[in-house]
Amino acid sequence: MVTKYYPRSVEECIAEQYNGCSMEAEAAAIASVTGGRARVGLSMAGESSGRGLFATCAVAAGELVFSEPAFVASPAPFGCWECVCHTCLRREQDEENLLRCEGCRWAHWCSDACRQAGTAQAAHGSTRHSTAAHCPAECAAMAAMRYRQLDLPPSVLLAARLLRGSESSPQAVLAATLVGPSADTPEKALQELRDLAPTALALAGRAATDETQGSALTTLCQLRRNEFRVLDDRQVVVGCALYPAAARLNHSCAPNLMACSGDGWLLNLEAQRPIAAGEELLFSYVDAQRARGERAATLREQYLFSCGCSCEDCATEQNTAPCIE
Repeated sequence: MVTKYYPRSVEECIAEQYNGCSMEAEAAAIASVTGGRARVGLSMAGESSGRGLFATCAVAAGELVFSEPAFVASPAPFGCWECVCHTCLRREQDEENLLRCEGCRWAHWCSDACRQAGTAQAAHGSTRHSTAAHCPAECAAMAAMRYRQLDLPPSVLLAARLLRGSESSPQAVLAATLVGPSADTPEKALQELRDLAPTALALAGRAATDETQGSALTTLCQLRRNEFRVLDDRQVVVGCALYPAAARLNHSCAPNLMACSGDGWLLNLEAQRPIAAGEELLFSYVDAQRARGERAATLREQYLFSCGCSCEDCATEQNTAPCIE
């Protein structure tokens, strides 16, 4: 039975979303994560405005703009998740070689090193794989779910791991201020996320109260809008992750950035064409080769906004600027 509840209003969630984070604090965090290669600024789109990232220097086509490790990540519960290490997200050809968690039998790792990294209570940023992924509360909740684990959306596990965090690293500052519920978020999408909140709290080891369920709703909505899919070298989805700095990138169907293969949880962003100093950095949230209607539908359903980018295929008289999200 799914627990129904009605937490704080969307307006209250929006009001607390930035947690008092100033533009200066956000700018410092962006500079730290990107190595000074990007700065935060205001991006205008018609009557709307929002924050975006801008190049601090000229970048040649094919040049690496910046890299970012995942702040939090999860194996994808679809496709090939059974043969992917839950720490490094690398594929193991033989499932029998994976080391399974003795408690829930759900989590598994490719080596002792990954098992230790995936279960140690390490602070964000103190190790290469920063989050304490598979904690006792998560293990117990997964064991109770049994085979329902297979139907668990990645955002629920990511939300649980974010809800357990409490440190103030640059990525944590950026993660806390991502766009969450907004006044125009469809009620259907909000209700879907409300229904997932109790599971996220159980995986985080937190009691379900009006306050914690409101926090879980905000976190789930932030992830719905900002999570990335992690691909292996064969372009197969092996996990989902949150990159708080890269999540500041606004969408365009004609972007100047592209993602290139990284090391496990690492996201590398390269210039797709020459980029001038001061130019806004733009990234396509969806496959730019897909038909316009397919791109628009995915952006509405997954990221909860309508495309209004200035590419030749999307531009109209009413909407001629990059999507701000």
